[in-house]
Amino acid sequence: LRASSRLPILACVLPILFSTNASRIKLSEGSAAVRARRFKFVSDSSVTMDSAVVERETKDWALTRSLTSFQMSGHAQWADMDWTYSAALSRATEAIPDRFDFTTRQTDVNLKYDMTNRQFPKFAFLSGDPYDPALFKLKNFEVQEYDITEWDRIAELNIRKSLRILSNGDYVQSGAKVRSKAKERNDEHNRATIANPNAPPFMNFFAESDEDINFLYSRYRFGTSADPSLIRRWADTVNLQNSAAYSADNNFITNYKAAEKIVAVYGLSKIYSGSWEFLAGVRMEKTYIDYDGIKVVQNGNRIRSTQQGYPDTLHPAGYPIDTISLNGKHEYYQLFPSVNIKYSMSDRFVMRGAISRAIFRADYFDLIPYEVFDYQNLTIARGNTYLRPTTSWNFDLSADYYFQNAGIIAGGVYYKYIDDFIYQRQYIDSTNIQDGVPWIVNQKQNGKAAKLFGAEFNWQQTFTFLPPNFDGLGIYLNYAYTHSQAYYPQRPGNKNTLPGQPNHVGNFALTYEKKGFAARVAWNYSGPYVLTVSDSVDTDFDTYVDRHLQLDISASQKLTKHIRIYLELNNLTNEPYREYVGSRKRLRQQEYYSWWGKLGAEYTF
Repeated sequence: LRASSRLPILACVLPILFSTNASRIKLSEGSAAVRARRFKFVSDSSVTMDSAVVERETKDWALTRSLTSFQMSGHAQWADMDWTYSAALSRATEAIPDRFDFTTRQTDVNLKYDMTNRQFPKFAFLSGDPYDPALFKLKNFEVQEYDITEWDRIAELNIRKSLRILSNGDYVQSGAKVRSKAKERNDEHNRATIANPNAPPFMNFFAESDEDINFLYSRYRFGTSADPSLIRRWADTVNLQNSAAYSADNNFITNYKAAEKIVAVYGLSKIYSGSWEFLAGVRMEKTYIDYDGIKVVQNGNRIRSTQQGYPDTLHPAGYPIDTISLNGKHEYYQLFPSVNIKYSMSDRFVMRGAISRAIFRADYFDLIPYEVFDYQNLTIARGNTYLRPTTSWNFDLSADYYFQNAGIIAGGVYYKYIDDFIYQRQYIDSTNIQDGVPWIVNQKQNGKAAKLFGAEFNWQQTFTFLPPNFDGLGIYLNYAYTHSQAYYPQRPGNKNTLPGQPNHVGNFALTYEKKGFAARVAWNYSGPYVLTVSDSVDTDFDTYVDRHLQLDISASQKLTKHIRIYLELNNLTNEPYREYVGSRKRLRQQEYYSWWGKLGAEYTF
């Protein structure tokens, strides 16, 4: 780089980094569900169901992801100031080129449902045979393919000037950063039914030869599953008719475009005075968002549009008579001051305090103007273009002690005052009626305010004082207690728990590291928390995620300077994911994912 007398560049470094990676995951799953319209309580813990429907669903798809990134950064000295600058461009894609959902059903099944064990309820079938695949006929066959592309562009400039205010290490710094993100999803859903509805195929034509008799530790009998390869061969030969109403409804709604641009400028100063460090600054941001989505207007009894000017026709229920392109644009400014103080009582004991303001933006999909109608469960999922970002004032105080050899023990307290927190709200839409029953809407919305305070403890140490061969043992312990209070518009004056925030979170691990070998056994715990907030004035109808305790094990061995092999095993106790409504006695959903792992080798240049 050539320099002139007016541009006295003393040093310039310009590293460039290019990386790309891709992955492909093949997934197949089977599920069974029981639905009934008429039921009768036999006791407090059991109920009988008449004319129930048992459904079996088989899904098969391959998920492909890729990420390509280009980064450039540089450093220069000019006019007695340090200049750093960087630029980054990345492109991420996700695609499912050929997914199918194959659903069969058996009707008029009577059963008894025993809830004595709330976590593992029992079923006793009084009529029908849910384990005979010859009694399950095709309900629907759905095919989906979609691709998502996301671009991320970042440019940043920072300028630092050394000043002697109280010491030689003092400086002031300022800079600017621009980030532009764009995301597009192209989705195609098709639901097909056979050309002759009087002769539907039955599941026994696609059944696998073996049955899993150890399903959920033999607590349940799952029955014979469908073979995805047999379903695909059948789909290639049979004459299928597509459902126009279903195709239009799902294809239009799940397609969207999103763009977001953030421009930020900041200034800060850092001052040293003996054992004290002071850092204060302020950042100003402007955010601009632009989202495109589509709403499908349908006629018939399934749903009536709240928009005026769309007359009913003789088309069947659910037929799309028009589509409306929706666009949401919004811009806002935010100011983020912060003050940080550090006091070093010694080389190993440090105390810190901070006051800052932070922001949390909603996910892309939550801001898209869309509507998704679930006719089976009479629920509507809606986006919210006018969702405001969450901001918070944060107050933190902590102390850290560093051991002489290796390790740290730390503790702290914190308090946050949160504005416009984002939560999943569930409410009744009286403008949309299905057979006299109103639809239930699920939508992300802003709460009024929330307060959060708590304490955290952290201990991490390698026991180097132990005898040889044991001096690689170590421990990691982290625990945080958080108490939160949230206020919702539909519950004036009531104090509730902040959604997504458990009271207790803890991690405990035993580690060993020596001569290129490293191992870790870890237990990770998260307490229950609110997932969905109902429209009720109390919490009896709120949905909660239950507590979760998971055991993970990992190990690695360095073979050479550049080669390392590793093994990771997760969720060895097969801990379930549970949701309940108001109380653990009202179990809503329970999912098991078994354990999973990763075995591989790594080469480092």
